[in-house]
Amino acid sequence: MLHTLLTPRLLILATFLASVTFVQFRGRVRHKFSRLVADHANLLAPYNSLMYLFSAVKAKPYADVREFPELRQVTEQWQMIREEALKLFDEGHIRAASGYNDIGFNTFFKRGWKRFYLKWYGDFLPSASALCPKTAELLAKIPSINAAMFTLLPPGSRLELGSAVIEVSAEPHTGCGQFVQRFGVEAMKFVNSPLGRQLHLRGINARVIRAGTVRVGDRARKLT
Repeated sequence: MLHTLLTPRLLILATFLASVTFVQFRGRVRHKFSRLVADHANLLAPYNSLMYLFSAVKAKPYADVREFPELRQVTEQWQMIREEALKLFDEGHIRAASGYNDIGFNTFFKRGWKRFYLKWYGDFLPSASALCPKTAELLAKIPSINAAMFTLLPPGSRLELGSAVIEVSAEPHTGCGQFVQRFGVEAMKFVNSPLGRQLHLRGINARVIRAGTVRVGDRARKLT
């Protein structure tokens, strides 16, 4: 009996099922059963389990930004990065995949999500070096950055802020009289232009999906 249970096939199956169970139940939020069974993360569960168990990063929802002081270079150069991002958007380079060649984000694309890759676990993409050379050069100086991209959030996208979840609404966030007083009429016209609204330069409106607590320093995480 014991010899039958310890056959290689059954051991492999048991290891796979244990990995799937560990990955799916390690967090607080649960998928519906139908979604859980069809989740593509199950295929990578054995690999991901090893990464979770032996990672040098502590097991917590968000990494402390103080653990990555090298990222200050990115924060300090935000204006330069924004300028190149605006140019990419204006030229139509920030877009959804043209086919099923980016399956990891296929669900996001269905909701209108758009992106432009700068780096993805390897060398910088030729398109990034050619179209946004300053940003690519900056990121190349920070070896700890394995992946980077520009993205756009469409209406219906959900964000987790602290323990709360909000959903981006289609109604644009426009400037008010106080905004004009602070930044001027030209700034108001710019943020309310077609480009300004598409880039959410004035910010976004959203509705609360799950009430929670948001504290200074909490990370924003895209759910859908």
